Amino acid sequence: MTLHGLDGEVLARSARGDGRHLVLKVAIAGTPAVLKLYGRKRDWLRDALRGIGQRWFVGKTGMSPTARCTTERETLALWRSHGFDVPAALDLPLPAAVPSLRLLLECLEGELLHRSIARRDVPLAEKIALLERLAADWGRRHVVAQREREPRLIQAHAMLGHVFRVPAAGDGAAAAERLVTFDFEVAWARRSALPRLISLEIAQLLESVAAWGPLEQLPALIAAFVNAYPDRAVVERLAVDVRRGPLPLFAWINGIALQLRERGPRRKRAVLRHVETALKERPE
Repeated sequence: MTLHGLDGEVLARSARGDGRHLVLKVAIAGTPAVLKLYGRKRDWLRDALRGIGQRWFVGKTGMSPTARCTTERETLALWRSHGFDVPAALDLPLPAAVPSLRLLLECLEGELLHRSIARRDVPLAEKIALLERLAADWGRRHVVAQREREPRLIQAHAMLGHVFRVPAAGDGAAAAERLVTFDFEVAWARRSALPRLISLEIAQLLESVAAWGPLEQLPALIAAFVNAYPDRAVVERLAVDVRRGPLPLFAWINGIALQLRERGPRRKRAVLRHVETALKERPE
């Protein structure tokens, strides 16, 4: 499509809201790039009410287009400043017609990690190695988050589908395969909740492993992350925090929901059983 003076391929767009929120693959001066434009994802009243709930009850950043654009820009810069692999922001000339609520990012060619985990033609050993890499990197990031008291270093929407597996380009260590995290429109904002937020982030990731991995591989895949995560104590508190949920004041409601809704081999309770089994078998 052609929009705001640019020819591009639509990668994602919101069918709700004001119609302005979309992601385009474009070429700027011959350089492939991803242009993200921010708009309302719901009508203004729902956006406003959800933003209030996110800020005051859940402890996340705002939901307005301006807030989401600012949050994503600042969070990407923060992660990169600490050496964590996220898409690079590009400073390339854009047509004057392009709205100001925008973000221009490097174009990544690769496979979303959930697809690699789901594929049966990918060897189990390769999947385990990917999750071990992720666990080691997440452990380092969590140490930095707690040292800096920085909740934005904990991803609010963590899942395999928000990690790109980008093939190695060239030779040498600097050209190794990348695992690039994306999607930072909304971030955690409550410093006092950092240990719990770390638990919730890990739980989200393991739930996506359970959602996409072949059923018979789930024990080995979840154990791979548990065994490779550097701080055993962090994983040990996972079950307690998941059962309390994102709003500890309503932990009793979350407990009931777990009993009623989270049944089956790919749901939260099954994930927690795999984690507890892996912890029992993990070497001290």
